Amino acid sequence: MRYDLLLCGVGGQGIITLSEIVATAAVSNGHKTIVTQSRGLAQRGGAVRAHIRIGDVYAPLMPKKAAHCMISLELSESLRYVEYLNPDTIKAVSTTVVPTGGEKKKKKGPSAEELRLILEEKVTTYLGGQLLIVEAERAARDAGVPRGANIFMIGILCGMDPRIESFISRDDMARAVETVVRHDRKGNLLMFEKGTAYGESKKQK
Repeated sequence: MRYDLLLCGVGGQGIITLSEIVATAAVSNGHKTIVTQSRGLAQRGGAVRAHIRIGDVYAPLMPKKAAHCMISLELSESLRYVEYLNPDTIKAVSTTVVPTGGEKKKKKGPSAEELRLILEEKVTTYLGGQLLIVEAERAARDAGVPRGANIFMIGILCGMDPRIESFISRDDMARAVETVVRHDRKGNLLMFEKGTAYGESKKQK
């Protein structure tokens, strides 16, 4: 048995923190865990990606079409990794769009709505399965935890995908949030709880 999780976003969104949370939760249960991070220009808003492989795994990178779940904290970044997805992949994507340096200086890139339509077309045309587009940053702001969008998204994973429970329970993940996150632990636990509830409400029956 294995579980392959793909995390993607840009620098400053907390992708590395999420990978540490998931790895901490998995290792605390005695599961073999391989984490491969690609930071790029993380400090400048560049692309950040993490492959997290749990269970009977040996290679650092998951095969194409093998992801059980993709969590993307930035809309355009999710388009880079469609090749890792399949119809059964849980695809949870934040509506956030972060302009690149070139877009800031020259012209605007695609809008959030345009990117959303492109992603929906790719998923429905080539993959199928469930795609969840989430206003994660708004949820975090509304809860008074503006830096908690990433924790909200990892909560969605726990609420939506029962397959991960073979390796990590919701309580395991909550404890890992407390262990890894050094600021506003109470607020981030609240975001995790809100995320799991939201994910549960979107779970396919």
